[in-house]
Amino acid sequence: MPEAIRTRHARSCASRTGQRCNRTPSHATSVYIAADRKKVRRSFPTQTAARAWQRDSRVKADRGTLRAIRTPTLAAAAEDLIEGMKDNSVRARGDKPFRAPVIREYESMLRRRVVPTPLAKKRLSQITHADLVYFVRDLHRQGLSPSSIRNTFDPIRVIFREAAEVGLVPANPMGGAATPERNGEASRAGH
Repeated sequence: MPEAIRTRHARSCASRTGQRCNRTPSHATSVYIAADRKKVRRSFPTQTAARAWQRDSRVKADRGTLRAIRTPTLAAAAEDLIEGMKDNSVRARGDKPFRAPVIREYESMLRRRVVPTPLAKKRLSQITHADLVYFVRDLHRQGLSPSSIRNTFDPIRVIFREAAEVGLVPANPMGGAATPERNGEASRAGH
């Protein structure tokens, strides 16, 4: 059953005292996500925008690509990754534990090159393929070598692989993000 779209007036709006509205109201709606047993709520400046979001969100919820859970930021996920690698709760491919030198390298890359960037403040579910392409370009502009850029992306690959595995992100944005190859050709960061 579709949720109603409610018109919301500001606290300072005269309509709250029975007078004519003197502010621009917002329009709030929500969609229930059965998988998470929660509602996702949003406000919009127009009723048309609210209705369009509601319609699109229902489709996404039915497909399982809209979640009601808040995903961690990339910085928080980076911390969780390092802790998980150290206590063996996050494993390498083939269900093998990460070796100590790999853990140190990932931790160094994340702390020096990823966490200080604006990208690290974004939630995993908000990071797009385009964000990662721009991040590669920023690393190029900083003068990093192709191998350093590839090494920077190694822990990011693991973060998104783990997030996709547990359903925190509907799709892995790493797929197809070009990182430099040794011979000068682009390799795909998601592979």
